[in-house]
Amino acid sequence: MAGCGADQESVGAAGGRPDAGPVRPPRPFTDGLAAQIAELAIYGIDLRQIGNYIEQVQAVTPKQVEAYARKHLDADGSKAVVVGDTAQFATALRKAHPHAALLESTTLDLDSPSLLAPTTAK
Repeated sequence: MAGCGADQESVGAAGGRPDAGPVRPPRPFTDGLAAQIAELAIYGIDLRQIGNYIEQVQAVTPKQVEAYARKHLDADGSKAVVVGDTAQFATALRKAHPHAALLESTTLDLDSPSLLAPTTAK
C-alpha cells in the first residue's frame, strides 16, 4: 500500500492477499482525504475533476497570478506585514519602500485597520 500511508500492521495479518478481503487504509488517511474532498466541494471544484486538480493548480503561471492581483486586489489600500529580525531586511525594505513603518511586535494589532495597537495609534 505504498503511497497511501498504510503500513504492514494496518494491512493486517493476511499481508494484503487478494483473498483476505478489502484492505482499508488507516483512519487518519481516510479522514484527511474526506476533509480534502469536502474542501474542494466547498470551493466549487467539480469533484469529477479531482484527478487533475493539482495539475491545474500547478499550471498557473506567475503572470496569471499577477494579472489576477492587478484586477482583484487594491494595491493602494493594501498593507504588508513582514515579520522577523529587522537587521536582516530593514535596509532593503527602507530602500524599496521609504515610507514603510517598522513596528515592534508590542505595537502591532493585526485586527486594527492601522495595524497599530490602540495605545500606539495616532
